[in-house]
Order: sequence, then C-alpha cells, then structure tokens
Amino acid sequence: MPKPSLGKELKANIMKQISIFIVEDNEVYAELLKQTLSSNPLYKLEHFSTGELMLEALKNTTPDILILDYYLDSSVRKAMNAMQIMAEIKESNINPNIVLLTSLDDVESAVEALKAGAYDYIVKDRNAIDKLNHSITNLTELMQLKHELEKKKAGMQYRLLFIMALLASIALTTMLILNAT
Repeated sequence: MPKPSLGKELKANIMKQISIFIVEDNEVYAELLKQTLSSNPLYKLEHFSTGELMLEALKNTTPDILILDYYLDSSVRKAMNAMQIMAEIKESNINPNIVLLTSLDDVESAVEALKAGAYDYIVKDRNAIDKLNHSITNLTELMQLKHELEKKKAGMQYRLLFIMALLASIALTTMLILNAT
C-alpha cells in the first residue's frame, strides 16, 4: 500500500489553527487576501493596515505566519516599511515565519529581505495568490516537521535519562555487592 503524501499526513495531524497576521495597507488587496485565505478553516487571520499596529499586537500574541507588504505608507505617512518592521521583530526575539508580499519587483530588495530572515518574497503579480498559498502550505509542512522533531527529541532525552538512571542504579548495586564481600 503506498504511503500517503506529506500534505495528506499534515492535514490529518494538524489540530490547531495556524495564526496568520496580514500586514497590508491596501484595504482592497487585504480583503482579497482575507477572503482567499479564509477558505481554509485551519487559518486564523488577523489584518493590520500598518506595521506599527501589528507590532503592538505582537506584545500579546505571536502569529505562526506573518504576511507583510513592503511599503505600508499609503494610508499613514511615514509608516514603517517591511525591513524596519523585521528589524523590530528581530530585536524583540519573536520569531514568526515572514512572507513578504509586495509590488516591489526588485532582486536587491528580495535578497535583503531573505537575508534579514524572511521565509519568502512574493511579488504581487497575477500569480501572487497561488504563490502565497504554496508558500503557506510549505511553511505549514515545515512547522509540522519541526514539531515532530521536537517531540522525537524530547522522547530521546527521556530515554537517555532513563538509561542514565538505570546505569546509576546498576553502579550503586555493584558497589553495595562489592562492599558486602
């Protein structure tokens, strides 16, 4: 019998919702993203029109995934851009998976964002929503794999502690036997 694909296993294993923050200043595009992503019942979505508002929300909760527009100053003058927001996030030791979704089709900016810790850099073109869905699926699989690895690591640590306790017990019993003779 063939083994199910990783995607099918994930759908069966993931029970908690995936928290996604959308930081997008274009309300129409933000609504498109929310409507598209909300078709997946595993996604818990929250929208912010500026990075500053999202950073305030990060004080209370950390999303699994952060979808971030590069320029966010269409409604608020001098609003922070994606690179400034990512620097703030890095300083606060919060580690969401960041996907930049931007109209800025520039290789230098993409490289800079990826070096700064973004998981993906998607240009807003006619395929952007498909690319975003693919990126989120990949991130979800990655998060599941990390979770499984942590579970296995914890199990290995428990086994190691058990073996160490067993060896200590054997050593103590051996010492008692040797001292008794």
